[in-house]
Amino acid sequence: MPTLRRGTRIALTDGSTVTVGRFLGAGGQGEVYAATDNDGNDKALKWFTNPSLLADSRFAASMAARCQATPPGTSFLWPQALTVPYGSAFGYIMPLKPANYIELGDFFCIDRNPEAYFRSSTARLNAAIAIADSFSRLHLAGCCYQDINDGNFFADPFTGDILICDNENIVVNGHGHNIAGKPRYMAPEVAAGARPSTASDRLSLAVVLYRIFMTDHPFEGIATASGRYRCLSPEDEAIAFGSNAVFCHDADNASNRPHPELHPNSLRFWPAIPQTLKKAFQVSLSSKSLANPEARPASSRWKTLLCNLRSCLLTCHADRSEPVHDFLADTTLPPLCPRCGKPMAPFATLAFDIHHPYRLSAGKSLFLGDSLTAEGRCSTMNVRGRGVVLGLENTGTRTWTVQMPSGKAATASPGCSVVFADGCKIDFGTCRASVIFPTPCL
Repeated sequence: MPTLRRGTRIALTDGSTVTVGRFLGAGGQGEVYAATDNDGNDKALKWFTNPSLLADSRFAASMAARCQATPPGTSFLWPQALTVPYGSAFGYIMPLKPANYIELGDFFCIDRNPEAYFRSSTARLNAAIAIADSFSRLHLAGCCYQDINDGNFFADPFTGDILICDNENIVVNGHGHNIAGKPRYMAPEVAAGARPSTASDRLSLAVVLYRIFMTDHPFEGIATASGRYRCLSPEDEAIAFGSNAVFCHDADNASNRPHPELHPNSLRFWPAIPQTLKKAFQVSLSSKSLANPEARPASSRWKTLLCNLRSCLLTCHADRSEPVHDFLADTTLPPLCPRCGKPMAPFATLAFDIHHPYRLSAGKSLFLGDSLTAEGRCSTMNVRGRGVVLGLENTGTRTWTVQMPSGKAATASPGCSVVFADGCKIDFGTCRASVIFPTPCL
């Protein structure tokens, strides 16, 4: 039963008040309610009920500092103000997530919510990039999250936009307080009693990213589905997913491969992802990384890898019986659709002077480097004398300079488009690229 009654007015430390609305949910640390501030703005109220947190004066001081700090990124549902103690507890207010965002854990168990699935490879990849970017910013600021798991995130299934909650967990690296993490996401050293750190964050991050692409859990396999682990006690769980964890696609240890009946997604999706992503998971979730926290790749490396993969996305329009769809592909593979086996839609490649080469097909947005903001969108255009060709609309804020193969120069201000021609050059203001059309795939 919820602790707070609907309609209760609670004072904030800044002198204002909030009115408690509907109960939204509860977890190990407390409850979350919809709330309304003095100006009628919708907020979320996190109300702590965990006795160990409420008894820890360091936690209250940390929360006060968190409300005054600048969030490391726009994805964080950041604490905005503490409440005055009410009864024996307290809480804080934060932005209320929009209704179209779904808890990420629901994406891994579709029986919970039939709407919880990414509508495209672009959305899935955007979610992974946004998460890696958020924790890269957090770690660069010298902080750790302590408790990364599938319940910390909300995702828009159409765009992959991410929101991160439970930010009361964040502390200066090495200064944790009574928080260990969620079983199956904790690093082995944390499961064994060590204090969480940015290094343990990195392992938890790799588990979340694996599940975004594979759905199944990376440490679940034949070994965890049989023998002593068949009915997991908390003690067994700490062993199977901690001290004795084995990645189901470990490059050197085949003892815990995915179970054909229990883990079909790990078997189905693993062959479809690019080799670079497979290698990243095999490094991040290897026995070496499990045993040695310092061997785990940084969140910034994940962001770079994922942004490079974004440049390889291609779109298929060939099978008219299916909606337009996209998929990740290695740059060395022929651009054939894995669904229908037909050649992909026509595409051009932007060969950048400082960034990874970027494939563009109709419907795909252009991101420059590791930016999370699109600068352009590719589409087909009818051009007299040339028929239907590819072009790029400037959706950013800078004016582009375009030099055609003939030497003729032009500009494309925001809202205008560039018609692609093989060999034309575009100056985006921060970088330059040449347009290259590949040999048609027959």
